[in-house]
Amino acid sequence: MENELKRYTKNLSVMVVEDTKIFLHILKNILSPFFSDIITAKDGSEAFKKYLSFYDTNHRYIDIVITDIVMPKVDGLELSKMIFKSNNKQEIIAISGLSDTDVLIQLLNIGVHKFVTKPIKEELLLSVVYTISKKIFMLHIQEEEQKEIQEHNKILQEKELAQEKHLKEIYSALNESNIIARADKKGHIIYVNEQFCKITGYTKDELIGKNFKK
Repeated sequence: MENELKRYTKNLSVMVVEDTKIFLHILKNILSPFFSDIITAKDGSEAFKKYLSFYDTNHRYIDIVITDIVMPKVDGLELSKMIFKSNNKQEIIAISGLSDTDVLIQLLNIGVHKFVTKPIKEELLLSVVYTISKKIFMLHIQEEEQKEIQEHNKILQEKELAQEKHLKEIYSALNESNIIARADKKGHIIYVNEQFCKITGYTKDELIGKNFKK
């Protein structure tokens, strides 16, 4: 799974929010073989500032946020709410040593669906990261395919417009250099070009409706 996980995470960014140094160190050690871009914060307030700063600098959001629930200043629940207001598609993994069902229900209600308990088990955390990373990877592929389709359609449309313009130019050139007149089945004139009018000395209004046979 490790090689496949590296394939999914090599271009992704992750933020780890943890107020306890030892747990932050553990998380970084687990994630560092898979992510080249790991942003850390010691509480929700600092994390949200870094989250917005990352977007301003890179013009995209951090791919995965891993946050402790119980923290000073701004806890994991409030941080998640703040993040979802900026980006409601954000992938968040919540970490907690508490079995507080009220908090878990609140997290589920706002859109956090991935949880890891303390003490942190590497295999479990990487399994959750694998699921999310694969999802993001596949979405990126779909987006790239959609862009390719749009570009292809744009090229086809431009070719059609160019061809249409070329045909109009040919028609215009023919119309200017040839005497053209069209009649219906009964012989009534339904169209004449300017050249026809010049040759006959009649205007279009004088010719339209007249019968060729009379």
